[in-house]
Amino acid sequence: MDPHVSQHAIARYQQRVEYVHSSIVIERLTTPTIRKAIEFGAGCVLLGSGHRVVIKGFTIVTVKPPRVPRKWKGA
Repeated sequence: MDPHVSQHAIARYQQRVEYVHSSIVIERLTTPTIRKAIEFGAGCVLLGSGHRVVIKGFTIVTVKPPRVPRKWKGA
């Protein structure tokens, strides 16, 4: 089954990663690696840019921004 990329995920990718045509976003969010992660039941895939692709079932629902590491306050 092919994954579905929501309009919300397309908009967030364009806002947070790179503004490209929606067909290119769909192509980038349905790579073989992401498809395999969906088959395994993953809820999230980390992109090389640090952005997180959030998955529910067979639908890519959003793209979250990279996490900013917190400064460690050791003893």
